[in-house]
Amino acid sequence: MDIVVYPIYLVYAIFILKQRFKETIKEDFKLFGRRVTFLSITIHILPFLVVNVLTSYAYARGLSKIASSAAGILSGMNPTVVFIESLIVLREKFLFRKAFATLFVVGGIITISFDSEFTGSAVGIILVLASSIGSGTSNVMFKKVFGRPSLGKLCLYLSFIGLFNITLNIIPTVILVKTNVDRITWEHVPWGPVLGVAVLSLFLTVLSIFGIALLSPLVISIGAIFGLPLNAAMDIIFRNMTITSKLVIGVVLILISVLLISIPIEEIWENYKGKREDEIKKEIISQTSESNASITIEKF
Repeated sequence: MDIVVYPIYLVYAIFILKQRFKETIKEDFKLFGRRVTFLSITIHILPFLVVNVLTSYAYARGLSKIASSAAGILSGMNPTVVFIESLIVLREKFLFRKAFATLFVVGGIITISFDSEFTGSAVGIILVLASSIGSGTSNVMFKKVFGRPSLGKLCLYLSFIGLFNITLNIIPTVILVKTNVDRITWEHVPWGPVLGVAVLSLFLTVLSIFGIALLSPLVISIGAIFGLPLNAAMDIIFRNMTITSKLVIGVVLILISVLLISIPIEEIWENYKGKREDEIKKEIISQTSESNASITIEKF
């Protein structure tokens, strides 16, 4: 469904923003370099697509072996990878707030991984963690390669990801079906859930890509974990799992990390210091003016 993103943007750009079609296309395709060729597009798109497919497959396989809430919580390894790689690759400034947020995420993951009620399978844990590490690396490299692209360029990127995805992934599907390794019974396909997952996946992808471009990979990675309590609630309601102390402690630690990464403590402190310094300067100027005035009066 990612394919439709850029055509929708073009309609918006031409009819709402009153931009010219050719100029818009020319500007957006600069995403792939000065000289746009099929090779340059492939170089920019294919590595991210491969990582996306592998991480999605690993996550889906892991999800079949452990609870969805545990899978979501173990994805908390993502912020740790993003934090470390952002310092190395993106040369981001080291902030203690982000470091503590990362430590709380790791603590939450370790706590929940010992909960056999929600995890249980070591293979499932390894697959989900591998998916999380791959996803975090992909987010950092996207920021490194594309920086802060415009809205049109982001939409173009998403559409090419969708186009390459359909073109390449349909090949192994056809081979598996033709060789009778796998079989698709169209009457038994749950189209409602499939379409629902497709729409939600598109929504998640769009928000993630825009968030990474406009904000920071670490903010998006930790922000995504905010839905973990909902996953746990689904497992408890629909899979009759019981709430354990380890799950509660793990979720609390992860939510604390979300708060740490969401509240710009450094900026608030700097603004407070700046205002305080301005107030002190005004007081000094006011006292100096009053003393000068008193001296002038005494002379008269």
